[in-house]
Amino acid sequence: AVSGDRILVGAHEQDDEGDAAGAAYVFARNSTTGLWSQAQILTPDHSGAGDNFGRAVAIDGGRALIGAWLADGDESTTGAAYVYRMVGSWFELADTLFRLVGEYGDGYGASVALSGDCGVVGAVNDDINDAPNVGSAFHYCGLPAPGPPELELDITCCVQIPDPAGPVIFWSSIVNRGRQTAIGQRWMESSGDDSAGVAV
Repeated sequence: AVSGDRILVGAHEQDDEGDAAGAAYVFARNSTTGLWSQAQILTPDHSGAGDNFGRAVAIDGGRALIGAWLADGDESTTGAAYVYRMVGSWFELADTLFRLVGEYGDGYGASVALSGDCGVVGAVNDDINDAPNVGSAFHYCGLPAPGPPELELDITCCVQIPDPAGPVIFWSSIVNRGRQTAIGQRWMESSGDDSAGVAV
């Protein structure tokens, strides 16, 4: 993910915090030479083996959103997304997003998108009613601002797109620019073609 003079790169199987705990690398561009160099390595405070932190990354200005789709943050959630904010020239962890009600394997954090103070977190394998692995997307606004933040998060909507013909896998092609969000479904039957896919 790229924003201005910073690049955010996920390494979801990095092992420094445990086997496949994951990490994300921040690269900054020198305004004089134009060269890029590593500026920071991001890992959550409670990272654990197998979390896959960095499976999905997004950056916009002084905010970053990083998914860990296999993290188990508490007894009722599986998957997490981490909100970072810029303080000076460094990103600091500002908040952690979890499913309020989730099941093992939902994959919350498999995809993320960020635009201004709004972010989208995808749960690739979320079950909807009796349909397994349909997937859902959660839209948040009011993410912490760069500098001293107000740590308040509001869920503005939850998007669920079941396919009446059968399960559909929601995947990581999320684009969130301003107040519009496009969500991709890569395995949806469309016009009679198996797994043709669609975006809404």
